[in-house]
Amino acid sequence: MHDLLIITSSKYFPLLVYFLFLQIYFIAEYANTYTYQRTSVTSRSFLIYGNRGNWEFWVMQVLTVWEYLSVRFMMRYIPWLSLRWLRGPGLVVSVAGLVVRHLAMKTCGASFSHYLAHTKQPHHRLVTHGVYRHVRHPSYFGFWLFSIGIQLWLSNYINLVIISYILYRFFDIRIGHEERLLLQFYGAEYQQYQQHTYRFLPFIN
Repeated sequence: MHDLLIITSSKYFPLLVYFLFLQIYFIAEYANTYTYQRTSVTSRSFLIYGNRGNWEFWVMQVLTVWEYLSVRFMMRYIPWLSLRWLRGPGLVVSVAGLVVRHLAMKTCGASFSHYLAHTKQPHHRLVTHGVYRHVRHPSYFGFWLFSIGIQLWLSNYINLVIISYILYRFFDIRIGHEERLLLQFYGAEYQQYQQHTYRFLPFIN
């Protein structure tokens, strides 16, 4: 118990939790792909390398660690930089993001893919039930929650703004392209779904 108290009171404890969550994210991506899209599972399913967006992802992680360590140093002189009351909400938001992303992959099943399909396959179905009934692109929304929550947990205010912009740029391009393909695949059916279901991703047109 004494050792546990020492660990949790360490100034690096939030960073250790961040690394733990990062590992959970990688393992969950592979596990979900293996469980629900087994025919497409590869080592790239961990989303550690070899996927579009990996460069932006790792830039985000480097910035995350850099700001946390920088703020810890500056807190010697400016102690109010750390708003500890944001840690709890940040952790809740991150966990919620992982749950939403898991539900998205589970609900979509074989129709889910980490890669955009440019031709409609026989197993593709337009999924509008479950979590998709309430959120359009819930897997992206889950990742957005996970990423934003981590920054709140670490009190990374500058990175919160930077990562929000990186995510906006990535999702704006990716979702725009994906929705054009979905309109080609499903036509009026998807158009009706668009009109009744929101994305909940800030500033995405």
